[in-house]
Amino acid sequence: MPDFELRELAIHVVLKQPRGLHIEPRLSEALTPLDREASRFLEAKFTQAIEEANDIVRMDDPQSPLPELIQGYHSGGRNLLETSQLIAERLQMVQSGSTSDGLLLVGHASQDRRDLLVVAKMEHESGARAEPRTDGDGKSVYRIEVLNDLFLTSKTRVFKVALFDDRCADPETFRGRLTDSQVPGRALADYFLHDFLGCERARKAEVLTQSFFKAVARATRGLGISERARVHVAVITELSSNAQQVRVREFAASHLPVDAREDFLEVVRQANVPSVFTKDTALIEGELNSIQVDFENGSILYSLPEAIGETVLIAEDQTSVVSRPSSVASGGKRLSQVQRFPDVGREAIVRRADGNQGE
Repeated sequence: MPDFELRELAIHVVLKQPRGLHIEPRLSEALTPLDREASRFLEAKFTQAIEEANDIVRMDDPQSPLPELIQGYHSGGRNLLETSQLIAERLQMVQSGSTSDGLLLVGHASQDRRDLLVVAKMEHESGARAEPRTDGDGKSVYRIEVLNDLFLTSKTRVFKVALFDDRCADPETFRGRLTDSQVPGRALADYFLHDFLGCERARKAEVLTQSFFKAVARATRGLGISERARVHVAVITELSSNAQQVRVREFAASHLPVDAREDFLEVVRQANVPSVFTKDTALIEGELNSIQVDFENGSILYSLPEAIGETVLIAEDQTSVVSRPSSVASGGKRLSQVQRFPDVGREAIVRRADGNQGE
């Protein structure tokens, strides 16, 4: 993943909202000083959250001022502090009475040569630390100090974080990413997504799955025929498995040649497919099924879809006896080019169209 760098940060306290009452958030009047150690700690946490983020876009008629505030920030209309204060006021207004006190972090960051506005919601945590002291007798002891204002520890996951890059200055290209670790699975809290951010999910799971499948095909065109076939079988297996999510970087590490992985990940990024997404193969069932040929002896032939009927033929050959094809998976338009397999009794082979034969 391209380096994520946090440059400026504003922190505000958003309070629990008593039922029937309206209270104001506790707003900072200046940006939070950041040393390199603190920046790296937060950068690591934000990067971890970004890995599982969902694509979101501006709603057609948002009831929240956030899209306009984000556009104004990226177009230079407001500075980070003023923007963050207005964002905190909106979050205080929309969160329910069941929501506990927390901190709102609004930051200016950069990634992949783009400016980002980061909006993150954290909950207060409690903890304790042991500090060395010298008692009245000059003996070394440890004193326990209880900390009630922790908001992030090394083991804490960022609860809610949204990112909006500088393309949000234009309403036509307004889009962002959001992750919410407080909601099970890949769901997002409606109040945070709709009422606070004024956004909605950008793409459904079936569209993301289709985009990933097509991106794999584009990204592997430069590979050799055998490597392409291995990756194609791998993506079929991945999308047909019982796993609910696809992790793009793990797929690349497992199935792509080392020197092709970064180019592959870039193609997937350009297709606006997140690093982790929930899969749904409803739109590509035909493509998944159309490259499998079953033989009577239990063998299965997998081929690139475009190869069936073009470079792979089923034909009679009196010199080699293997097994006749018993079935071909349904639905692929490429398979329509093979009107039927010859009725050759028990003798058949699979050979390449250029005349090279092989079992």
